[in-house]
Amino acid sequence: MEARLLEKLCFAYIMSRNIEKAIEYGNQAILISKEVCDRKIEGESLENFGFIYTLLGDPKKAIEYYVQALYISRELGDKSIERENLRNLGSAYYQLGEVKKADKYYEQANLIKETSK
Repeated sequence: MEARLLEKLCFAYIMSRNIEKAIEYGNQAILISKEVCDRKIEGESLENFGFIYTLLGDPKKAIEYYVQALYISRELGDKSIERENLRNLGSAYYQLGEVKKADKYYEQANLIKETSK
C-alpha cells in the first residue's frame, strides 16, 4: 500500500514537472516494492523513471528504465502495460533518431492492441 502511494506521488510530481520530488518518491517506491516483492508497482515505478528521463532529454537513460519495466510487464502478463512500455520505447528511440528501431517497437505495441481486443 505504501509503495503504491509513493508511486502515485512520483507520477503526480512528474505531471507537475517537479522532477526532484518525483525522483525522491520514485526511489522510495522502488525500494519498498522490492522489499514487499510487488513487481507491478516496481514496474510502474521504473516506467515513471523512464518518463522522468524523457522529460530531462535523456532518451538513452529512459530506454534503460523502459526496458526493465517492459520485462516486468511481460513477466506479469500485463498486456496493456506491455503495450504502453513498447510505445514508450518507440518514442525514446524516435527521439534518438533511430526510426527503424522506433518503428519496430511501435509495430510490436500495435500487435498487442490487435490481439487483446
